[in-house]
Amino acid sequence: MSCSPKDPKIAAEVSFAMRSNKELRALAMDFVDGKAFPSWACRSPDDVGSSFMILSFMKLEDRLDLRRRDVIHLFEYLDKASPMGCNGMPIFFSARILNRAECQKLFPMMDALVAQRKQWVEDSDSSS
Repeated sequence: MSCSPKDPKIAAEVSFAMRSNKELRALAMDFVDGKAFPSWACRSPDDVGSSFMILSFMKLEDRLDLRRRDVIHLFEYLDKASPMGCNGMPIFFSARILNRAECQKLFPMMDALVAQRKQWVEDSDSSS
């Protein structure tokens, strides 16, 4: 079975459309809140394949197609994790993609959210 977006059985499930700023902001909150597990949380590149099993099932040409489309990270929501883990990390049989352009917007959003929360904690500490 092909995992290619050209395969009509799964073409509707694979979207390479750029997320809106609103969607990226919501996703940034989900990452900061620990609701989603990103591939950058893996300890090594080999661990990405262990956590996101779908990579193991993809044909080489399909994995190369992800690179050509500038997909640089995978993620999935923790409620989609398998009941088992591997090396202390969750295992998923599905994955969502993030391309380079989305990550260039997403990472500063996450940094700003973390900074905002740290400031909120500091402000509440000084007011008591």
